[in-house]
Amino acid sequence: MHPEIRKNMKYIFLTFFSLLIIFEGKSDDLRTVDLVQAFDNVQEIFLSDFVESIEYIVLESHGAIRVHNSYITKTYSNDNFFISIDWRQICLFDRQTGKFNRTIGALGSDGFISAGFFDSNTQRVVANGSLTELVEYNLYGVQTRRIVKPPKEFLSIERFFETQFGSLRCRLIDDNTVAYYVNNTFGDAKERIQVADVNGSILKTFNNPNRFVREREDVASFRPPVFYQHDKNLFIFTESCVDTIFRVTKDSLMPHYHLKMGRYKRPCERLSNDQNFEFNNLGENEHFLFFNFSCCRDSFPSFDIFEKGHLVRPTIPPQKNFFGYYDKKSGTTRIAREGMIINDIDNFSAVQLVSWTINTERNELISIIHARDIVDWFEKNPEEAKNLPERLQKLSGLNSGDNPVVVVAKLK
Repeated sequence: MHPEIRKNMKYIFLTFFSLLIIFEGKSDDLRTVDLVQAFDNVQEIFLSDFVESIEYIVLESHGAIRVHNSYITKTYSNDNFFISIDWRQICLFDRQTGKFNRTIGALGSDGFISAGFFDSNTQRVVANGSLTELVEYNLYGVQTRRIVKPPKEFLSIERFFETQFGSLRCRLIDDNTVAYYVNNTFGDAKERIQVADVNGSILKTFNNPNRFVREREDVASFRPPVFYQHDKNLFIFTESCVDTIFRVTKDSLMPHYHLKMGRYKRPCERLSNDQNFEFNNLGENEHFLFFNFSCCRDSFPSFDIFEKGHLVRPTIPPQKNFFGYYDKKSGTTRIAREGMIINDIDNFSAVQLVSWTINTERNELISIIHARDIVDWFEKNPEEAKNLPERLQKLSGLNSGDNPVVVVAKLK
């Protein structure tokens, strides 16, 4: 090849590659989080490693209003309220006292069909209004607007599962722009994320590079993506076969963290594998990236076993939940199995970080402990309970059916 032609081709390639990075794959100061080494060395995690202090607020049990008694409930906070959201209701409680304030919206034709999320940037709640619309409320309970979904989104088969179980696959990028995740259920989705305005017009499409044939085409996966907000920005982790957390803007999808999963990364063509990581929560502050995922560490045979001429199916161990964090300063990652988080701040070991959100403005991790778990802890640990501060001993008066206790952990 002529040297001048080779020189020109090199220039064209470099120009094209640079433009590709600028418009769709620009790195966002990409860091690598080594999950493999940390998972192979699961250990106890001490709260004092990343938490300065803890405060407990009992949510008032108000008449028929009960926060859903499972860890699908998300509790957010701002300066004045705790905002508790599960698929069927949205409740506000006073941040200082835990006193019930109001419900927002209602299930039914005049409200929403499944609850959604609290947007810290707009200070509003977004829920599923219908198959074609989102409905937005302010914290006074007033419906502020209805947001039209783009046509491709509401025609998806996943819409049924979203409306039934409340796992919204979208978040606000800003007050006028929404990012919609397109699940690659059957391996042939051309889009990964669609950015649309509040009227449903698509402004930008980020293509999905993962095209494949499912090993089990008769089963569909509807696992939602994981969204979180940090420093006014929106971040998304799409699925376990894509090992990257992205920052989403109106114009770009930028790699933010590479989650090194090694043999625990799920192949895209397989819908599920109990020995792969399945993330269900992510969040970060200035110093840490926090995460929760489920996985089954115990090995089990993938073949049938015959004993004395009879077919015996192997027993698959249940999924286990794990909490961990990445320290941005040291570059280290630590992971603890559920039950291995040591509260060395006030020794109230009922605290386990299963369901939580991050209030970046106040640098707080907001978690909950269900009343039934607190009752169980006091029954099983009478000697430890005697050594608790008086403010915590008062929690022994809760009943199993009461509303949860909010844990406000001030982060380092």
